[in-house]
Amino acid sequence: MVILTISTTTLDEYINTYKVRKSDVVSESGVSETGVSWDQRVRAGKATISVNFTFDDTAYAAFFVLISAASFSMTYQCRGTTATGTFKVRESDENMLADDLWECDITFEEL
Repeated sequence: MVILTISTTTLDEYINTYKVRKSDVVSESGVSETGVSWDQRVRAGKATISVNFTFDDTAYAAFFVLISAASFSMTYQCRGTTATGTFKVRESDENMLADDLWECDITFEEL
């Protein structure tokens, strides 16, 4: 099973931790006069994916070329199935562990 692909590049060998969060986008919510909560959902199941990677210098440089565009296609695993969407990088934290070794925490947000 492939966990994460950006464009046509599979990144599974670099993944240390992987987390997918799905949430609805709600434009308005409230409580009715009878006490029933309601939401006006404009989108269901928008994905936010947090991944911790370890790269050598070469893979690190190639990875950042993949995610340098404002948005990109990404295929990921969630709930036992494969899904594809258009994503952007929401956050990144990059640490040099040693010469030629990088640890990166990246948060991708579905558009």
